Amino acid sequence: MVQFVLNEMNDTPIPARSASFARSPAAAEFIERMGVILAEDGLPRIAGRIFALMLVTAEPLSLDQMVTRLEVSKGSVSQETRRLEQRGLLERIGLPGDRRG
Repeated sequence: MVQFVLNEMNDTPIPARSASFARSPAAAEFIERMGVILAEDGLPRIAGRIFALMLVTAEPLSLDQMVTRLEVSKGSVSQETRRLEQRGLLERIGLPGDRRG
């Protein structure tokens, strides 16, 4: 299974994020607002929502987990994670022993 994490571009660790916050109403509001903000900056709204989800989530997420959390199609998540990966914002990782992806 392929999963994604934020790309820590300058080797500065991202501050700890709690699992409880990632599922809170405040996190949901943040995810939606980031989608709108990044859409105003030229990215698709879903790309902004994916990026925000990764900011508030402590662990790597699979495409299926993103689809479930954001309630969008797997195709749009797949396309936009590729876009964010190409821009250096997300990093694709593989799980040891898993041959998929």
